[in-house]
Amino acid sequence: MKRTLVCVLMVAWSLGSGAQTVNQPTVDMHVVKSNVVMLDCSYEGTSATSYIFWYKKNGQAAPEFILSRFVSGQEKTVSSFDKRFSCSMNASAQRAPLVIEDVQLNDSAIFYCALKPTVTDSSAAHAQKLLYSPQVRGSGAQTVNQPTVDMHVVKSNVVMLDCSYKGTSATSYIFWYKKNGSTKLFFGSGTRLAVEAKEDWEPSFYKLDKLEGNVTACLATGFSRQNAMETAGKGDVFQGSHAVRILGDSLYNQVTLLSAEHGDSCEKGDSGPGWCQDALAPDEKVNLVSLTVLVLRFVFAKTLAINGVMTLRLWLAVPQ
Repeated sequence: MKRTLVCVLMVAWSLGSGAQTVNQPTVDMHVVKSNVVMLDCSYEGTSATSYIFWYKKNGQAAPEFILSRFVSGQEKTVSSFDKRFSCSMNASAQRAPLVIEDVQLNDSAIFYCALKPTVTDSSAAHAQKLLYSPQVRGSGAQTVNQPTVDMHVVKSNVVMLDCSYKGTSATSYIFWYKKNGSTKLFFGSGTRLAVEAKEDWEPSFYKLDKLEGNVTACLATGFSRQNAMETAGKGDVFQGSHAVRILGDSLYNQVTLLSAEHGDSCEKGDSGPGWCQDALAPDEKVNLVSLTVLVLRFVFAKTLAINGVMTLRLWLAVPQ
């Protein structure tokens, strides 16, 4: 899976943040459509005059501002979210969970909680545009480093701002953002929300043989739970892939390559190697019907040709 790394021009967002942290304890959350879901967010080490911001991020698109809350009761929510999204900031417990009512399939995304301590009204409004600097999700050994804290340069010169990263895959994205002002922003690691259909559809398995050389794949399709491979007993086989949902569809699909060495099977449960019942193989009945239709079409075409020839001969045989 591609990961997103972020370098931020104003490193003061995160530097000096030793005691100020934002915690989103739930990394992944699955919920059934139309239910109510609460995404937790806690913070510590900050003043009593802090702002909380919530953002929604879909894929590689820019994060979208949802709402902001201030301990005094000042709040702002984008009109497209105000009917179902809410947040109550508890200053004493230092918590500001996001509540989503009547959750919909298109609510599936990563949600980020951000803290802006001791800000003025004008800077709070500016933060709603989101100059984005979240931590890398699951970032135990994944870090982004900007070694230069301050840099001074003469106008019209060329300047290079260094950014290094480690512990991530070769398919990562790098983004640079500019932030005006000195107020710091602190982000949580994000919570990935997966909204699933009410209907409980079990996966159907299809074995795809000889895709390229001796490569064999297993396709699981038409299931309504994103983690259905675990309940179907295929968690180990599909561990290296992810369930995806086609745009406009409510059901998931997932594919993985099979390993003959490990005896991977393409059927429900890990009972050993073998063909699944729904294998993508030629159906003899379908082939017979297709052949029959082809023969009937040929007979029909031949009949039309003979009738045409006979009609032409009769017409020519009539005395003028």
